[in-house]
Amino acid sequence: MTDVQPNPTSTVTVAAAEPVTARLHYREAYRKTVAERAALDRAKLRVINIDIVHAYTRVVGSLPRIMALRDRASRLAEFEIENFDNLETHALALMHAQGEYVSASSPPEVLAALNEEGITLRDNLYSDGVALARRGLVSAAPLKRFRTAPGYKHLAEDLVGLSSLLRRSWDEIGSRTVVTIAELDHAEAVSERLLHAVAERENASTVLSDAIQKRRQAFTLLAKAYDQARRAISFLRWQEEDLDEIAPSLYAGRGRKKSAPNPPPAAARLAHGADPSRPSVHTRPER
Repeated sequence: MTDVQPNPTSTVTVAAAEPVTARLHYREAYRKTVAERAALDRAKLRVINIDIVHAYTRVVGSLPRIMALRDRASRLAEFEIENFDNLETHALALMHAQGEYVSASSPPEVLAALNEEGITLRDNLYSDGVALARRGLVSAAPLKRFRTAPGYKHLAEDLVGLSSLLRRSWDEIGSRTVVTIAELDHAEAVSERLLHAVAERENASTVLSDAIQKRRQAFTLLAKAYDQARRAISFLRWQEEDLDEIAPSLYAGRGRKKSAPNPPPAAARLAHGADPSRPSVHTRPER
């Protein structure tokens, strides 16, 4: 990378920064990166071994200082200024992907609550059915099929079965039982909701796998753009040696030994008297 007019005396201040891109909502930013995420090589996705919220706050907190250098970075040969411009969008998109991941991996509280409600309702209807059968008001034979097996699906079947059994005999039992039509309707509704929740849980493994993949894609886009921004800043502020003050590494503070950034290719060529007009930009990004 070559800076057209190096300015070692320049300072990095929020006041000098160009306006940071307009704040986007998480979902909108995620939508904007659909094509970029789909184009990533699955085998080259970054492993997420840092806290996502930490990565987000580090990038967003560094944006004013980073964008203060945007104009100078845009004049670097062979550098894509989109790495600066897309940082905020990638950070916001990552937070949306994180939310989808957390949602997909959360325990099924709804299913547990429905199961508890369904058991109480099933047991009440069963007890009422047994009492009515003893008086010969409902058939006792079907009752033998209920409360015989554990599990959400069996509970859902019991609820709808008991409701159907009592409803068929309603003309005989309606005035002789504490059971109400509303209670039978409620049993069928809980059965339906329970089966729906079970279906969602059975599909959860696929949903979670997809959420994990999309989170890695979003993280890869952000990490790659941030790495490239740090490379540009490392060159522009080489004399000041303040890269980590402007754009700290995403991995700083994780107990790893901190190493100095690789010297820019242009600096190395200048040291050997080479022509710096078209230096290579292929340095190894910090990971």
